[in-house]
Amino acid sequence: MDNEDKRLLKEVVIKLVVGILFCSFLFWLFSKNLSEEKHNKGAIIMKILKIPNEQELRPYCDDQECFEIAELLTQKFHGLKRQDGFYFSDNQGKDHSWNVAFDGTIIDVTHQQFDRTRPVLIVQPGTEEYKRYYPWSLHHNPNCLHKLLNTGQECELCKEQKEKET
Repeated sequence: MDNEDKRLLKEVVIKLVVGILFCSFLFWLFSKNLSEEKHNKGAIIMKILKIPNEQELRPYCDDQECFEIAELLTQKFHGLKRQDGFYFSDNQGKDHSWNVAFDGTIIDVTHQQFDRTRPVLIVQPGTEEYKRYYPWSLHHNPNCLHKLLNTGQECELCKEQKEKET
């Protein structure tokens, strides 16, 4: 190998090493930006899914129009969805709409229809109050619904379904 070949080989190796270092730097830079962006997206998602507190919900309190108010809250607080069904008070099921957060927490700002002492109701899954809310989706047949409305007792299939959801 003559001097010219050695010089060309040395030049190629240098360019190759510089290229590898440059690619490594770009990869590191890209990875860093992705992890920061991922962290920011996580923070944004948690902000969106945040369960509103009583103070944020109080302007929406109403003692009627539960369907409309629950729908309005889904637009105002993107982590909430509207749930329609029955609320049981004094062993009577009454048509009702409320909101459910991503973690199953019930948010009911029209609860004044049933209890004037609590304008905003935030109910955690697994509590006794939580059991008073029965989504329509849980009822599989008219006989079950009839039994629920007349006796306040649900069929075994509905009990199992509700336990799976909580």
